[in-house]
Amino acid sequence: MATPAAVALSMKLLVDRKARRVLFAEAGKDVVDFLFSLLALPVATAVKLVGEGSVAGSVGNLYASVDRLDSTYVQPGAAKDALLSPTVLLPAGGASSSLLRLPEPSSVEPESFYRCTNTSNDNCSSYITDEHGKSCPTCRCSMTTAAQYLSPARSDQQTAGGSAEGLVQGVVTYTVMDNLAVTPMSAISGITLLNTFAVRDLADLQEKTVQLGHDEGLAILKASLESKTVLTDVFLGDKKCPTQGRTASFTDPRRVLFAEAGKDAVDFLCSLLALPLATVAALIGAGSVAGRVGTLYASAERLDDSYVLPGADKSVLLRPAPADSPTATASSCS
Repeated sequence: MATPAAVALSMKLLVDRKARRVLFAEAGKDVVDFLFSLLALPVATAVKLVGEGSVAGSVGNLYASVDRLDSTYVQPGAAKDALLSPTVLLPAGGASSSLLRLPEPSSVEPESFYRCTNTSNDNCSSYITDEHGKSCPTCRCSMTTAAQYLSPARSDQQTAGGSAEGLVQGVVTYTVMDNLAVTPMSAISGITLLNTFAVRDLADLQEKTVQLGHDEGLAILKASLESKTVLTDVFLGDKKCPTQGRTASFTDPRRVLFAEAGKDAVDFLCSLLALPLATVAALIGAGSVAGRVGTLYASAERLDDSYVLPGADKSVLLRPAPADSPTATASSCS
């Protein structure tokens, strides 16, 4: 059996070899659409993708608490799974089977398919198999006629009679900074950035093309929630993300040990898991979000409408409707 490789996205990094850091990246429409689509992910989905222990702050603990909550304490008619795995509302057309809008890791698929050799019976054409010589369920003839499988691979080009997917225009290239700030690229902006980074010797710079598949997408999501140097951490891999917060002992008078809470307070805490990351950034301020989700939000907010696809609504990305959750309706979690 053949194992077809998923077609990953790619972008070019400009790396300062001496400082071991990514200065910025040159990216196309698909990469920028992927980055902006992270803003539509509900908090619970982000936690589920990167792992409970990999999210800065205590959101992972909240997710784990709901996950472990016995069904005895769940309201009749409330679906706990709807909170832990909320619907991902993609803001700019083109629903994707992948939560990250990226190619999933390769899966093993049959390399050949076969139809019945009997062409006189129309019912025989209804069956197809990956086993050469299998008996046809209709006429019992051998199924050995090769059939071609048409993969549902996504096309980057506009389909006939349809419209392009995503949010941004594909006629320009975009600059993605190490902190995920995104802007349209120009020759002047590239020179300005080199001056900003005080690059004295161009020989220290290296252009590096990297692939952006499902695993790299997860790494970018994880780093965007806890790091200020996302591209360096993911693609150079020699920097550790800083630990968030401080450690306090049980005798620290400034620490709350625990709280006694009723149903309303617990329902409120559970409902936070259904908030899209863009809503979190809008509510508490882009500069107050750990990692670089806030920078990504600010980039989408500042993006000029001339770079937005016709028919795509940027405000849907910046102010998405929260995914349906059991705490958003009359039913509740506890």
